[in-house]
Amino acid sequence: MLLSYNGCKVDHDSLIRVTSTKILIQASYSIGNNDTREREIRSLLKAMEEQNLDIGYIYTYNSKEEIAINNKTIKVLPFWEEALG
Repeated sequence: MLLSYNGCKVDHDSLIRVTSTKILIQASYSIGNNDTREREIRSLLKAMEEQNLDIGYIYTYNSKEEIAINNKTIKVLPFWEEALG
C-alpha cells in the first residue's frame, strides 16, 4: 500500500479501520538488520504522521520491543504471538 506524505509515496503494508479506529501495521520477517530496521521504522512513522496516529505496529517473525520516537510509539511484535493472543 502506498500512502502519500508531503507529496512522497510511502510504502506501507496495512491501514486497518474498524469503526472510527485506525491501526497502522507494517510487516517484516526481521528488523535485525540496521538498514531494514531504519526503513521499516521510517516508513511507519511517516504513515503515522499522515494518519495522525500515536501508535503503530511492526509485525515480525520473533522480535518484541517498544520504540518511542518523536512522541510516537511503535510496538514490534511477533505475528504468531498476536495471532494466538
